[in-house]
Amino acid sequence: MTRSERRAIEKAWRQVPFATRLDVLRSTKRGQPYPDPAVDMAAVQYAHLVLGQKVLRHAPGFLLAAGFLVIAVAVMAGNSTILYVGGACAFLLSAYVWDLRRDAKKIAAVPRNDPPDA
Repeated sequence: MTRSERRAIEKAWRQVPFATRLDVLRSTKRGQPYPDPAVDMAAVQYAHLVLGQKVLRHAPGFLLAAGFLVIAVAVMAGNSTILYVGGACAFLLSAYVWDLRRDAKKIAAVPRNDPPDA
């Protein structure tokens, strides 16, 4: 996949309003695709984009380990506030990436009725 294709997929997903994105996730929890085919296609393409990125596969574990390490260094360095903030940011970013991948897996797992080839 080229960089311009990835950008086009990300742009299409960003153009979907946030409330609609939440509706997409609600419909996937029920095991149904989103009723609007254009929004559903944007969601599926974005989910496959997220799941295809190798760096996001290992990021949550790496960020958790980095967060623990930074906080351990903060304790040993005499309660450095900036290091505590850095460790907390690593934990929050890890949770965000984990949630992003979880949602992408849910979207990709919903069965869809693809039109038959003509």
